[in-house]
Amino acid sequence: MKKRFFLILFLFLNCTICFCQNKIESEKRVKEEVVNPDALSLIQTSFPNAKYKWFLEHSELGEYYECKFKANEYYSIKFTLDGQLVDVELEKDKAYLPKEALNAISYALEMDSTTDNRYRINKIQEQWTGKKDLLESAVRENQFITGLQLAIEIEIVIKQKGEIVYEEWLLNYKGEVINRRKILKPKLDNLIY
Repeated sequence: MKKRFFLILFLFLNCTICFCQNKIESEKRVKEEVVNPDALSLIQTSFPNAKYKWFLEHSELGEYYECKFKANEYYSIKFTLDGQLVDVELEKDKAYLPKEALNAISYALEMDSTTDNRYRINKIQEQWTGKKDLLESAVRENQFITGLQLAIEIEIVIKQKGEIVYEEWLLNYKGEVINRRKILKPKLDNLIY
């Protein structure tokens, strides 16, 4: 009986993860005191003059601490709750996007029969991922290091069948779309005027 239950649970979770095409994420501001000391130390020693804002991020992938700050560029550095570095994101402007990436976005939207071919890029971030030691070195040196994976993450607003839809796209540096998913904004319990 227990084996059957765990088998069904395992299959359900695998199917849920494989077919998850939506990004559900919320952030809550937290004080430095609750952040893992290893994560805090890495940020404070690497960027001693920056003013940090720490967030607890809840997403379909789990919970993370995220540090946001400006040091020449806008950074967003994500850690697991136990202080392991997950990724580094640097905000960029539209001129940063390679021509191949812009062409890939336009082409993908033209091929999508549900869109009205109208879109706006809201946010562009360069994303660094890879081995923990390489990521930590990149943070300490404040520059990309060979051996890390480099991707471009964009938030895009699309007019789709008369509705406005938010999506997050992950592209490689050649402009090829790696992942595309809808961003589901959390509903507010109260009205904002």
